[in-house]
Amino acid sequence: MANVKIFRKDILSDKKYLLELISYEIKGALISREVYHRKESCAALLIDKNRKTALLTQQFRLPVFLNGDGEELFECCAGMIEKGETPRECMLREIEEEMGYQVTEVTKIAEAYYSPAALTEKGHLFIAEYSPAMKKSRGGGKEEEGEYIQIIEFTAEELKAKLVAGDFKDAKTIILIQHILLYNLI
Repeated sequence: MANVKIFRKDILSDKKYLLELISYEIKGALISREVYHRKESCAALLIDKNRKTALLTQQFRLPVFLNGDGEELFECCAGMIEKGETPRECMLREIEEEMGYQVTEVTKIAEAYYSPAALTEKGHLFIAEYSPAMKKSRGGGKEEEGEYIQIIEFTAEELKAKLVAGDFKDAKTIILIQHILLYNLI
């Protein structure tokens, strides 16, 4: 295990989340890195085993747009874990807000850092089963949070074709789609 000594932290921004320049020593080398402190998050891919379908969202993401990768991104349902909330509670809340479905169970498949060189955010990844009977509202997210979410249903064949074609750009979504295809969940 590396012996790390942090000797300086400079705040670069604290508008939404804390962005720091942290200077540290590791194995005799002096290094400075920017670290963006974000809360833990959760993400779920909703699947219907009977109909062999899955639900994804499609929405505008400014960084993706700025990188020239289009205006909208396909993603699984996701959100930030609020203070006092468990990953499971967060996921159930986000599924209802974004997707409009009231599911009762989510199955955790992994925890992952999406960009560990720069972000403190750890994501909790879930699979949840849905059926048309579980639809309780239109979903679409919270407009006051700038969420204008479209919900799109894909067959297993469509997911596989889009995955192979490179149409999915979001890491958590790719991980969850690979999981359901690997284990033939739909």
